[in-house]
Amino acid sequence: MSMAGRFELSNEARLDALESLVSSRWLTVSGNFVQSGGEAVLDNLEVVVLGRYEMSGGSLSSRNFQMHGGRFELAGGRMAPGYFRIRPPQQPDDLAGVFTVRGGTLVLDQGISENSLGIDFESGAWTLDVPSGIAALDTSRMSDVSAATLRTGPNSLVVLPAGVELSDFATVDAQGMVHRNGTTLTIPQGRTVSGGGNLSDYVAVEGTLRNEEIDNPYASDLNLNGGVSVGPTASVDLGDGTLIANGRASELRGGELRASSIYVGHRQAWRIQHSAEFAGANNTFLDMTVGMALGVRKYK
Repeated sequence: MSMAGRFELSNEARLDALESLVSSRWLTVSGNFVQSGGEAVLDNLEVVVLGRYEMSGGSLSSRNFQMHGGRFELAGGRMAPGYFRIRPPQQPDDLAGVFTVRGGTLVLDQGISENSLGIDFESGAWTLDVPSGIAALDTSRMSDVSAATLRTGPNSLVVLPAGVELSDFATVDAQGMVHRNGTTLTIPQGRTVSGGGNLSDYVAVEGTLRNEEIDNPYASDLNLNGGVSVGPTASVDLGDGTLIANGRASELRGGELRASSIYVGHRQAWRIQHSAEFAGANNTFLDMTVGMALGVRKYK
């Protein structure tokens, strides 16, 4: 039997809830949440399967936002999802979640899951606001940003999809770093990037790159999936995050590197050019794996 539900939030109303589930994990049940005004404050928001959240006004904030199928459409208002994840389909018949931005303001400041699907930024007068943290949008799509605004805060980092330049935006207010995917990310001396998230490009650090501890149990760790070069006076602290050194050689040229785990690929060796500090729990990495595809060795 098919079932459907609908919830409307408008005017000056306020909704507070620990958890909101739009639709159900059963394929025959659909749900539609329509927000044209008011304020929704949630701890956990999930849009699943046949669920649909349509937002054209008001404000929405959560600590944890996840999609398992379903659709989220931002056309107006202010949406601050906290930790952000669009789960990829797990089975051939699973539906992929679709998050579309065509207006309003999207605030990304608490990291995007490593295996999250991208966001569809459509043509329109929308605003992307990254007041802090890392917003890695390398898997997202931006077709036309000529009417859009990009705003970033100090110590933040935004990774734009390949082919998108800062000059393409109508308005830019960038106090943090902005990087285009597909090129080496260089953090110069004197510059600090702080936040959680997943960086797929090779990172050359001469300044400071660190995981940011925030009061959110859902927040993403800081992971470097494309390798790293740490300069003589640089500092890289991934906290509980992971470094994958595969392909282009990673190197520690002095400075300091802290990580929970390091995986060294079989084609390139981890190289230390001269004295450097390795520090983590008890002054060592928690876990180092050498040879991801051929005979794994672990050192602790």
